[in-house]
Amino acid sequence: MAAITAVQNTSVPFDSIGISEDGRTYVIRAIEAGPTRNVSDGVSNVTGFAPMPWLGESIPFESKNVEAVFVATLAFDETVVQIIAQPAPIKIEWVTIDGKKRSTWHRADYLVICTDRILLVECKDEDKLEELEQKAPDRFRRDKKGHWISPAGARAVSSWGIQYQVFCPSHADKILMRNIDFVWDHFWPTLTPLQIASVEPVKRVLAERKHIQLKELLRMVSDVDAVHLAIARKQVSFRWQHHLLRSPETAMVYVNDTVRDALSAAPINAQLPELKPTSIEVGDHLRWIHQEWSVLSIRDTTVTMVNTEHRVAELSLDEITHAVGEGELVIHDNPSREQDQEATEILKKCHPNQLTKAYERFEQLRNWQRGELTSLADRTARDWKKRVADAEIRYGIPILGLIDRNNDKGNRNSYVDPFSKQLALESINEDYCTEAARSGVFAFKKYQSKCKAKQVQPLCYSTYMRYVKKGDVNKRNRKRHGQRFAYQHCGPISQGVPALPVNGDRAWGVAHIDHTPVDLELVSAITGENLGQPWLTLMIDAWSRVVLGYYLSYYSPSRVALMMVVRDCVRRWNRLPNKLVVDRGPDFRSVYFDKLTSGYNSGKLLRPTGEGRFGSPGERIFGTANTSLFHQLTGNTKNRVLRRGLSSTHDPAKFAIWTPDAFAELFEHWAFDVYPVTKHRGIGEKPRDRYQRSLRDHGDRGLVRIPYNDSFLFSTLPEAPHSPTRKVGKGVVTIDHLEYRGLNDSINPYNGQTGQVRIAPNDPSRAWIFLDKEWRELVCTHDLMREYMERAVQYSHLEISARLSKAGKRIGEIDDTVIDLINRISETEVQLKQRKEELTAPTPELSATNHSPPVSDLTPSTTMKVRTLNEEIA
Repeated sequence: MAAITAVQNTSVPFDSIGISEDGRTYVIRAIEAGPTRNVSDGVSNVTGFAPMPWLGESIPFESKNVEAVFVATLAFDETVVQIIAQPAPIKIEWVTIDGKKRSTWHRADYLVICTDRILLVECKDEDKLEELEQKAPDRFRRDKKGHWISPAGARAVSSWGIQYQVFCPSHADKILMRNIDFVWDHFWPTLTPLQIASVEPVKRVLAERKHIQLKELLRMVSDVDAVHLAIARKQVSFRWQHHLLRSPETAMVYVNDTVRDALSAAPINAQLPELKPTSIEVGDHLRWIHQEWSVLSIRDTTVTMVNTEHRVAELSLDEITHAVGEGELVIHDNPSREQDQEATEILKKCHPNQLTKAYERFEQLRNWQRGELTSLADRTARDWKKRVADAEIRYGIPILGLIDRNNDKGNRNSYVDPFSKQLALESINEDYCTEAARSGVFAFKKYQSKCKAKQVQPLCYSTYMRYVKKGDVNKRNRKRHGQRFAYQHCGPISQGVPALPVNGDRAWGVAHIDHTPVDLELVSAITGENLGQPWLTLMIDAWSRVVLGYYLSYYSPSRVALMMVVRDCVRRWNRLPNKLVVDRGPDFRSVYFDKLTSGYNSGKLLRPTGEGRFGSPGERIFGTANTSLFHQLTGNTKNRVLRRGLSSTHDPAKFAIWTPDAFAELFEHWAFDVYPVTKHRGIGEKPRDRYQRSLRDHGDRGLVRIPYNDSFLFSTLPEAPHSPTRKVGKGVVTIDHLEYRGLNDSINPYNGQTGQVRIAPNDPSRAWIFLDKEWRELVCTHDLMREYMERAVQYSHLEISARLSKAGKRIGEIDDTVIDLINRISETEVQLKQRKEELTAPTPELSATNHSPPVSDLTPSTTMKVRTLNEEIA
């Protein structure tokens, strides 16, 4: 949606919702200014942009687990007119826990303009809110209903008529976001009459059944896309915050909202049922239809129950699961479940040797009870017997009474001087956990000196180092060796429970794009000269691990490679993923790439800097390609990891034989014929099988087909490298050492003018320049290009870019023939210079005291002049 620059241009009724004059001024200023800063990433935050086609813009977010969830919840709010991220700041004041007054200019995450209200929304995780509540409950705290509020924020905007809201994602909100992502392809496209008609069978089934399990509905309709389209376009009713669409076994679909609300007794924010077929046992107490029931028996999948009036009922496990999910049936905890929990806690803390010894004691007790000869004393036997009986009553497991409790014995109190311990902890932070990464002995010596100065008995070295090891390992590594080292040695990052699936719920949900240099030297198909290592750009589906597209180039990673891998994906599959996960390279943060993704309603996720695990599916396939393909080819660069240990006789450049055409053909065969049918350890099945299963279960999504036509091709033409503009000179435009001329001399009248230039990387013989409000096609007239076209070299762009880029760098190469030529030129020039000096030397003058030089030392002409002079004197 275009930015609104005046109150008259908005659809917000300021008067009806009670916005004051100051509030109007703030809203207008926020709209005109737009986002006041770019989104920034915190620790392990995945930032990005979420496309909102119904608003005509993409909304940035700072965390896919917090802000992105809030943006997703706005998808169902039809009153939303505009969303502004990071709006103009407001001044808030609050009081800390110790009574001190604080104030700051606060910038909320979003300004949401609706037809009936205006909201300032601050999004934070629950852990962060609880931490801030301990410091200043006047800024963030829970209200009586358990919802998070900000009294300071509400006071700042209350006089304006604007509401201040604190958003903390709940379990229900994350379920809603997963459901929206799951049917995202059905939300925004314009429907054709055929697609509208496909929803009618779904509506007919619901009209007859009123409500039905999603799995059963998919079986009856047999058109997955039609069912998901009906749910997404609200032709039928669904509990978006309660059931998962990707789990049709536990999801229910209703004919309308009235039936849904009547049958749904559980609150809207209830969590998913955790009932499993093995969760119900004989003797369990249930509450169903406002009556108390007890489980009599369980046979196969049928549960027999009896109530207090001795009425008997039978339910299947599926019916019980559905009733629990809808809140119609409640399972009460019984004593046996509490006993199991206590017994489980004891067994968790029990060492295997303790359990083995308990079994031995139990056997000795049984032998003693049978009257067999044993070394067990009667007093000990009677004590064991009592402990076994008590354990059977308390836990239901007799043997637990014979487990020894030696670990609980002894005095656990520390005898360390608290002041000495405090000095040790301070020394660890100040002397050990520093950028200098000093040794533990050095830090301990400084600790001893501090204790001596304060007249305190120091700890011993082993105790000091024990406190070092007890500290936070990740924090210690980060302070001593830096964030990158700490990241390599830390465990998985917790993203909350339940966390959103990082790889999506289906194929085409999330994809990764990344670049890597190929571990292989290539040679020219024309001249045979070494071209070096090319760059490979890959797009891989995160859920199925299927390769969606690739691009080979000798240019460094840039927006050119991004445009080409996107084009290759559409050429093969006629669609793009819903979300693209990329790193923070300048090519991925370019406006050109953002326009492309937003134009085709694909979101962008930026993974944190230096944290490669967020892109593990893409990084993993690079390693697989190296081990299974690149390192098996002659001329691979695997030996270069030896660096100085590599002999010159084994330099990979001397063994290069693969041409770009041959290598590209081989890689395409591996990426689309070999790799997809090889079992993947990460997913436990073949990528192609997993991909096809996703299409079968989750639909083909024909709504989002992207035609591979001239319009798409032109939209994915990248700008010229190094600079997006070029100058026309004498009817010629030069792009990367290649000269281009206009068709039919179409650019000759524009000599001296500069225009935007687009190139076709896969076909370097063509380019376009924007002159006089029109794109004009250019053709390459270079002899090198003509030779490649006549020889039918398919990947000519690889060879031309490599040869031309290397041609300008050969000044650093050592060529013996050129050196011989330079030496010969130098020697010849020295001889010629000496000869010239001899010819141009001045003639000496005669004087009275200077006799004539000998005739032998004179030239013939000089000798004749001397003779004539002598004759005249005589």
